[in-house]
Amino acid sequence: MRTSNQKKIVALGLALFALMGLYVVSSQSGEDESNKATWSLVKVVDGDTIDVKDSTEVVQRVRLVGLDTAEPGECGFREASEALAQLIGTNKINLSLAGTEDKDRYGRLLRYVDVEGRDLGLELIKDGYGIAAYDSRTKYPKHSREDSYISADESSSNFC
Repeated sequence: MRTSNQKKIVALGLALFALMGLYVVSSQSGEDESNKATWSLVKVVDGDTIDVKDSTEVVQRVRLVGLDTAEPGECGFREASEALAQLIGTNKINLSLAGTEDKDRYGRLLRYVDVEGRDLGLELIKDGYGIAAYDSRTKYPKHSREDSYISADESSSNFC
């Protein structure tokens, strides 16, 4: 009788251990909610920052990873902001993790922003509205699209 109960306890322990392992693996899989939803543009803050909302009207501020655009008062600020707004238009936005931090020190999501399969950060760099920045050439971790951003930056002429 005692052996039967011990076997049941061991089997139950193993089942719980397996379930815990599955939970840990699924919670660390790299999937994040922003990657599963499509987002709509609320506003363009500047050439590398947007406010978006999902179907439940949750608004998030997003900082495009891997590039920098002009700040208010600098040459190209208005043009970069307008270019980003035009690239998005009324299309749905897909956000993707970049293999860097989830959020920056201001609480903005750090994401790649894609519309209709186009990488908007890369487009802005190619068109001269931004430069490749905040990458492994400085104090930041390497992001997965870094090489293409740097290459585009080297071959494009800056708007200003």
